[in-house]
Amino acid sequence: MSETPRQLPSSIRRRRGRRQSVRRHAGSGRGLARAALVALILLVVAWWASRDTVELRTLVPADHTYHIALLDIVTHRDAIIESPVWRALPEAAHAGRVLELLGRDTKMPAWVLNNLMGELSYVTGSDLDQYADVVYLARMTRVGRLLEYLHVFWPGIVDDNAGGLHLRHVEDSGLYYAVRGRVLLASLSRDALIRCLTLREDEILPEGAFHTVLDRSGPEQVRGLISFPPDTPVGGLLRSLTFALHIDRTSAHMEYRGILYESWRERFGRLLGNAAPRPLIAPPPGIAGISVDVGKSLDEVCYGIGEAFDIDALREESMTLAANPDDADPDEPDLRSFLAMLSMLGPGVRLSLQGVDLDEFIPMPELAGSLDAQGALVRALLETLRAPDDAAPWEPYARFDPETRLASIPMIGGPSLEPTFAVYDDRLYVSSSARIAHEWLGNPPSAQALPQHGNLYLRIEPLSCLEAWAGVGRELVAQDLLKGYSPETFDASIQQWRARLAPIEHIALLLAIDRGALAGRISVEGVGTVQTTDAADTTAAPEP
Repeated sequence: MSETPRQLPSSIRRRRGRRQSVRRHAGSGRGLARAALVALILLVVAWWASRDTVELRTLVPADHTYHIALLDIVTHRDAIIESPVWRALPEAAHAGRVLELLGRDTKMPAWVLNNLMGELSYVTGSDLDQYADVVYLARMTRVGRLLEYLHVFWPGIVDDNAGGLHLRHVEDSGLYYAVRGRVLLASLSRDALIRCLTLREDEILPEGAFHTVLDRSGPEQVRGLISFPPDTPVGGLLRSLTFALHIDRTSAHMEYRGILYESWRERFGRLLGNAAPRPLIAPPPGIAGISVDVGKSLDEVCYGIGEAFDIDALREESMTLAANPDDADPDEPDLRSFLAMLSMLGPGVRLSLQGVDLDEFIPMPELAGSLDAQGALVRALLETLRAPDDAAPWEPYARFDPETRLASIPMIGGPSLEPTFAVYDDRLYVSSSARIAHEWLGNPPSAQALPQHGNLYLRIEPLSCLEAWAGVGRELVAQDLLKGYSPETFDASIQQWRARLAPIEHIALLLAIDRGALAGRISVEGVGTVQTTDAADTTAAPEP
């Protein structure tokens, strides 16, 4: 006979259920506590493993030729690649190589790159020819450092002990890299990478030079310091160059500061020795223009150029005869008057290329400009110009027309080959074309000051200059004077250049002699860019 289980009282059943529930909750709470403890330990380990324990500067050799800082370059990469600045650079600048490196597909998501590269990247090396020893350094974020720990799961990355330096080798690309603290170092040259990892204290880049490269002064994305050895082409002139570069989709602006070698300081001593930034007047409108003012009269400038480049004709005739015009050949009154006038001109000189007249017997550039002048003296000197009584109107004698108040020198050809001069107030206006000069009558070009001081300003409209050259080139090709080109190959070449230069509106350079250094700004403006200024305060240029 089976025994029926005895039913427990309801009160006992409730107490037993509560005890079981408490035990279940207690077990769950202990599990959560253990999970929280594990998570805390992992966070502490991750924080400890991703510490920034190594200063980037201690991995940079002091004797490297170039040091370039890239500031938040991943964010701006697309805008930099699309900028028209690359089209304006000469082949020697290796712009194609730079674009190739910037545009290379890393096969990594943007967020991974951002964390591996961080906000600061640094490029350094010594080879300015092949760039074979470039070393790239980046300060990774904490997340980036933790992601790098996972390299063991990434295919194609193998360890390279390198005598205990613990390098990694990316087999597909040939890249070597290493990690020190949160600093990532990478290079295609294993030897260059090893050198950076084994620097002695006296071989490390000094802190002052490091901050010259690094310290941001504006919206630039690239800052750099380049030292030029004497045996390089630029090294014959510049000892070092610092720069700050901002690039976007439509323009690029670079502030720079270069230090001349002492030999060139001495060579230019007479011309630039005591020069300082001065107010500059914009050159007349044209497809290219230049404005120069070094604070000296034109005869002193000519002498300085003659002395710097060992040009005896300039050195002797410009200074000696200008100061003593009576010593000139009495049979050359025009030359005597011209040399005397040099001391009355300057310091400001402006000149622009208006275009090219293809209808002359040879293609003739049309130039126009103005010079600061001792107006009354120059006007009186021009009024003394007389051609011989028996001279024909087309003979090349300087002469003054009292009715138009213009002085001119007729040449063989049309009006574009007739240098013409006129004085308005304290400026002498000059032109290679009588046609342009006559357009000034009663309406001389207005003088507009550039927004910043300097000693030289240069502005070029590349596409307009190309079209002017295209006209000249076709004439030369038609006469078989441009060897290596047929009409078809010349037009094909012009078409390639036209496509290359079409996005660029103009290129402008400002240079100032600032405390013995060459400082200024280079701007490349794209078509449709909102214009602000072509020049910037040179005091903002990085200080070497």
